[in-house]
Formats: sequence, structure tokens, C-alpha cells
Amino acid sequence: MNRNHPSPRALAFAAAVLVLTALAPAGAQEFTRLDGFLVDTPSLVGGFSSGRLDVRLTGTTPDTELAGFAALVREKGRHALLAELGGRDLGSVSIDNGIGRPIAIVQETREEGLRRVLLIVPHDLQPYEVFNHTRTYDYPYVVLDATLDADGLGVGEVYPAAKLEISPDGKLSYKSLAPLPMRILQLHAS
Repeated sequence: MNRNHPSPRALAFAAAVLVLTALAPAGAQEFTRLDGFLVDTPSLVGGFSSGRLDVRLTGTTPDTELAGFAALVREKGRHALLAELGGRDLGSVSIDNGIGRPIAIVQETREEGLRRVLLIVPHDLQPYEVFNHTRTYDYPYVVLDATLDADGLGVGEVYPAAKLEISPDGKLSYKSLAPLPMRILQLHAS
């Protein structure tokens, strides 16, 4: 066996790395962390006014997986999706160095030099919400919707009670129960 020549497996790996590097958008800055300042609109969340927001990301959700979630909702209903997302962990969201909540869905889209990041965090339904079927029972997600420029700076909004809509092709949208979102100011990606 000649050890002076690379194996076919090593050559295939090197070729794949070169192709993926060539396909990456020019100037695209990958990030794994978002930091910002979260500001509550009056009376949206009792007792909270503002705090540091810290988001750490470990991955994104492909459109094909979102399309699978859409099929799950069609076949088994919205709360089957909530059960499915309960064990997923694509990072965490914390406020003022609190315990981080796991992120279940991360969708990133790019358009005209801007990057939109949607983060979905299932919130724990309290027994009262489930047994009394309150309005919040139908809005079991926290949605963070952020827009960043090429330098990784931007703004965002947090919707503490939202329901998801996923199209058959995997496009994600949401509807908020609250009339006004919480604002994320001085958002920075790193």
C-alpha cells in the first residue's frame, strides 16, 4: 500500500469542502450568538421592564424538516407539533443571565443584504391553561424575530405567546396573541 498518495475518501472530502466554500455567499458572516437589550412594552409581561438578551445557537432547521412538521400538524394537530418540538435543542435563550430556555426551531433567510432569523421556543403550559383551555393554550410558543445587516447589527421583536403556521414547503410564519411585541434593541451577532 502506497502511503504517499491521499486516499479516495480524503480526496472526496477535500473536493466537498472546496465546493461548499465556493457556494457560500460572498460576505456571509456566520454567527453562533446574538446579544441585545430586551425592552417590554407597558403591561405586556407583568413585572418585567427590560434586560440583557443572550441567544446561543448550535444549528438551524432545514426547510425539509419544517415541511415534515407541516405534515405532522396536518395529520395529528398543532399540539402534536408542540410535543415533537419539546425535546429539540438548537441553542438557548436567556434574559439577564437567567437559565436558558432551549430553542426548538431556527429559521434563517437572506434577502437584499439582510438576514432574518426566526427562533421558536416552546413555552411551558401551566396546568391551569391546559385544563381551562385558556387562549394561551392555543399560543404555546415564544417567537424571536430578528433582522440583521451584513455587519451583524440589527433589531428584533419577541412575541411571548404565538402560534405557528408552517406551509407545506417549509416556510414558517406566526400569529401573536399580544397586540404589541417586546422590542430587542442594540442587537449584535457574533
